[in-house]
Order: sequence, then C-alpha cells, then structure tokens
Amino acid sequence: MLNRSPCFSTPLVSGSALALAIATSILSLAATAQESKPRTLEEIIITARKDVTMAQSTAVAVSAVTEDQMRLSQIVDLSDLQRTAPNLTISTGGPGASTVVAVGLRGQTSLNGTMTSDPAIATYVDGVYIARPHASLAEMIDMQRVEVLRGPQGTLFGRNTTGGALLLTTNQPSNTLGGSIEAQLGNFDHREVTGVINIPLTDDIATRLVYQHSEHGGYGDNDFLDTEVNDKENDFIRGTFQYHDPSGVWELTLKELITQKQRAMAS
Repeated sequence: MLNRSPCFSTPLVSGSALALAIATSILSLAATAQESKPRTLEEIIITARKDVTMAQSTAVAVSAVTEDQMRLSQIVDLSDLQRTAPNLTISTGGPGASTVVAVGLRGQTSLNGTMTSDPAIATYVDGVYIARPHASLAEMIDMQRVEVLRGPQGTLFGRNTTGGALLLTTNQPSNTLGGSIEAQLGNFDHREVTGVINIPLTDDIATRLVYQHSEHGGYGDNDFLDTEVNDKENDFIRGTFQYHDPSGVWELTLKELITQKQRAMAS
C-alpha cells in the first residue's frame, strides 16, 4: 500500500490584486518623493565687493542678514548684530557716552572711546563711513540688509578695516506708493510707534520718510536724583530723496537723519 503524506499549497495571488498592490506602491513612492524634494537656498544680494552680487558666489567671508531675518531675530540696533555673525562682539557705553560703540571682530577691536580715536572695524551706512564710535550706534529701522565682512578690507573700504567692516543698507525710495505703521506695547511702560511712507513724485523722483517714537520706563528709582534708572525716550526721523537719471547712468540720493535720545542717569 502506498502512503501519501498530506501536502499543503498556498493559493496564488490573483492578477487584479497584484496590479492593485503595484499601483498603490507607485502612488506612495510618488507622494514621498514630492514631500522630500530638495529645498533651494534663498538668493541674498550683497555689495561686499562694491558690486551687486549673490552671497553664494562671492569669494569673501561675509554674513548677510536680510530685513525679514532682522525682524525675526528682534534686531533693533547695532549691538544686536553680534547674535547673527561669528567672531563679532559689540559693546556700548564705557568711559564715554552711552552711544559709544566698541566693535570687535577676529581679535581686532577699539578700546579707546575718545572723539579722536579711529575704530578698528569700519561702519558704513548706505556707503557713508561713520568715522567716530560716538555715532556708530545705528538704529535698525527700515533696513534692507546688513553685511558683516570678516578680515581686512582695506583694498575697497580704506585703512580703518583691519578686522572687518559692517555695511548697513537702508530701504531706498521706489516708484510704488505705499507705507506701513506698527505699534508696540509692553511692560515697564514700553511704547513704540514706527511709520514708513514711500511717495513717488514723478517717474524719476521718489521720496521715503521713516519716523519712530519709543519710550521705556526705568528698572529702578534713584532716590537721590528723584529719577528712574535707565529711563529712555527716543525719536528717530529719516528722510530720503532720490532722483534717477532717465538714461540710467547715474542717480542722486539725498538723505537727512535726525535722532534725539533722552536717557536718565544709570546711577
């Protein structure tokens, strides 16, 4: 007698089920590829080489901060820039007035805060050199971008750039009518109002006006002088007038800046 052992067999997958599984796999792979597509870098325009170039293709050690990045990082004056670039330190005050700025970059700094001293790190606002540290505490109001150049820049920016240079560029007038207004409230009686208006006068002439008023109460009281410690009240006005030659060869820019800062004694 021939004994047959039981045999077990697995049923084959039907053609329709196999086609459905393949189609589902293809759709899931396509969705994954669409979600993980590479992100492109934002193009940042700089003028570190005295020409308009992209930061990604400029052969210089530069850190560029755009207007949106400054807003997100809460950069309100020059001293806040030290959070955005390596090797950069910025301190205010010292033996002189509260507006004295000592900028350090790559080991180069200015320790003398007198009116006759030259800074080791040059500061430029719209291409204009700020010669003395007493006037270097610039307000970051309506700024287009800031460039931090690390290392000697004497070839293009003069002798007072042994450690580097800070290039500050404000927003220029345009041919579009517009403006903005922003208000802030906070503790310690913080009040701030900022207004910007851009007015095109003709096709070739435009003007831009920026105004800010800010107040901030002190963090303590001086009983001897009957004042608050570090009480602040600042007013900032900047007007820009720009004329573009129709030929496109040259342009004329006139800028007026008025700042008034009132600060109570710190002690």
